[in-house]
This record gives sequence, structure tokens and C-alpha cells, in this order.
Amino acid sequence: MGSPRDAYRAAMRDDLLAATQRVIERQGVAGVTVRAIIDEAGVAPATLYAYFAGKAEVVEAVLVRVTTQYLAESAVFGGELTGEDLLTVLDTAFNSPAGAGAVLACLRSCASDDPIAPDVRRVNAALVASLSRIMGDAPRTVVPDLEALAELLDIVWDGMSRRLSNGTFATGYERVGRVALQLLGAPVRTPDPGDQLDDAHRSPVAASGAPTTRH
Repeated sequence: MGSPRDAYRAAMRDDLLAATQRVIERQGVAGVTVRAIIDEAGVAPATLYAYFAGKAEVVEAVLVRVTTQYLAESAVFGGELTGEDLLTVLDTAFNSPAGAGAVLACLRSCASDDPIAPDVRRVNAALVASLSRIMGDAPRTVVPDLEALAELLDIVWDGMSRRLSNGTFATGYERVGRVALQLLGAPVRTPDPGDQLDDAHRSPVAASGAPTTRH
């Protein structure tokens, strides 16, 4: 059992990561600065540097944090899943955006020369490998290159998450997700009457083509 000091340090580190994540949610990775982080966390610069070497190291830690959150929220790449769960996996990813998904998509959109780019590549490889493993056990999988198919599905989800996070959908997350599932030959949920309204609220353009007011 850890000491009170260890518990305090763990809590403070978590607070700094949570503050950085909130900055990313509002301003994107480009908006992350040491000043923005400490202002959000309400701490002095020395506090941040007691836990991290600088901004890049904090953002790298947030990438690990939100990846873990996304996997936990969606259960998409859980170790207990088998090929029989493939359709549930796809249904979860394309119909139910996880809370951490938007931040993860934002982090994964970094430039190739960004300090966190190597970490992003490792995350991408891990996600593709996990999904590829699940698909390899699925009796309905007919595409021979499972790894490429897994990456294609990951790219589709990643793009959907980015558009959801920055409000640039012309249709909506659920509508695009349903079409993606149809193209894959997966069972598609019957839309609820309120789905069209939900999609319009997630998009800057309503079904009529007129701009919507985002709250």
C-alpha cells in the first residue's frame, strides 16, 4: 500500500493530465502550452516540471491516458473478445462514439514531425493489430489482407471521430456509421425517430441545408 505522499503525487499527476486533456478538447494539440496547462490546473510552473520534463512529455502521457480510456469505454479491443464479437465491435465503434474518442482522434492527427508522432504510430499499430486479431477469428471475414482491412476500418472510425469533435459533419456520426456497417454487410440498427435530429445537432448543416446553431 502506497504512502500518503505517493497518493498525493499520483493525484496531482492525474490532475495535470486531466487539465491538459481539457485544453486539447477546447483548443486542439496546437493550443497546448505550458501556460495553458498550468492555468487550467491552477498550479505553478514548478509543479508541472516536478512531474514532467515539458509540454511534449505531458501530451505523450495524455495520449496513453485517452487511449486507455477509449478502450475501456468502448470495449472494442478488449482481450476477452473473439471473432464472434466482431459485429458488436463494429457496431460499438460506428454507432456509439466513446467520450475519449474525440481527444484520441485529435492527438492522432498530429503532424509527422510532432514530438508525439512516434507514440501515435505505436498506438495506431496496436489498435490495428488488436482489431486484426479479432477479425482473424471471425468466420464471416472474407478479405484476405486482414491487417489492411483492420487499418481501413480504423481510418474510417478515426475520420468520423475527428469530424464529430470539430463539428464538420455534413450528415452525422450515426448516419455515416450505419452506412459503414451496411457496406460491411453487418446488421444495422433501425433508426429511432430522433436520430435525424441528433445528427443535425452534431452537424453544422441541418438536413435542409441551412446552418444550425451549435450550443
